[in-house]
Amino acid sequence: MLIESGINYVEVANEAAFYGPKIDVQVWSAIGREFTIATNQVDFAVPAKFGLTYRDKDNSNKTPLCIHRAPLGTHERFIGFLIKH
Repeated sequence: MLIESGINYVEVANEAAFYGPKIDVQVWSAIGREFTIATNQVDFAVPAKFGLTYRDKDNSNKTPLCIHRAPLGTHERFIGFLIKH
């Protein structure tokens, strides 16, 4: 879907940003390992797939954006990071 949209993008190796642009908060452990502790990602695809719409102030139907949020990543990973480091 991104290719069809004509939007410029950069593919980052070993990443899985399927929906749209994302922001990751990365931290490094005391021994140099990188962890993602939070992520926010805009999803252009899912709302249309589910037929989601809303009426705007001009009374026309619009497709919303969906934002996937994981403010602490997975809780297990976040707590594990805190305990370990």
